[in-house]
Amino acid sequence: MRFSLSLLVLPTLVAFAFAEPAPAPAPAPIPASYHQVNARDLRIRAKYPEYFNKRTTPSSGPICPTSRKRSLPADATDVPPEQVLHAAEMAAFLIGGGKFVSANGTYYFDEHFMRKHEKDAAKFKAGAPKSWHDSLRDKVTAAMLDISLPVYKVWRNQWNDPEAILYLAPSTALRAKDLQALELALLEDPTFEEIYIEGYRVTRRWMEAAVEYAS
Repeated sequence: MRFSLSLLVLPTLVAFAFAEPAPAPAPAPIPASYHQVNARDLRIRAKYPEYFNKRTTPSSGPICPTSRKRSLPADATDVPPEQVLHAAEMAAFLIGGGKFVSANGTYYFDEHFMRKHEKDAAKFKAGAPKSWHDSLRDKVTAAMLDISLPVYKVWRNQWNDPEAILYLAPSTALRAKDLQALELALLEDPTFEEIYIEGYRVTRRWMEAAVEYAS
């Protein structure tokens, strides 16, 4: 299955942020591990308070039922193998702003991602002049990132198809099963401070919180 990351993540966050709360379900038996999980969540929320919206809780079901309809699935065999990167390669690709040198010495680059990354980096640069549109976008982005950890946890753990492919650029992708490995690969690289994906600024601290909370 082939999915565009931008089509999946943005509708997910928007739907999650503005959805009407569902009626409270009937009480269910409390599992034995409930208190342990609750204590763990509280500890992580206390450690990374800026990434949790106190008025928001994650849903136990699919994040956005229409997300699969918004993105057109295609057979994974339609994707050229050289465009589907492994976790370590994708980490190097993201940190490099759309380019990296592979273990065998091959230079890989994606011009579309490089242009977008350069544009996003310039917009987030301290002191850079901003239009009203950019200022509004920054406020919306900040609000979404505040609630994004619970959303990301559900989204990241919902992939059951081992062949599902996520596109970070029109010609560069990652298999969904490698998402967790990508997170770790990013954190293992000492040069990783922040990356830009689809207009979002993802910092090392946010990724540390995501790994700890979503695992």
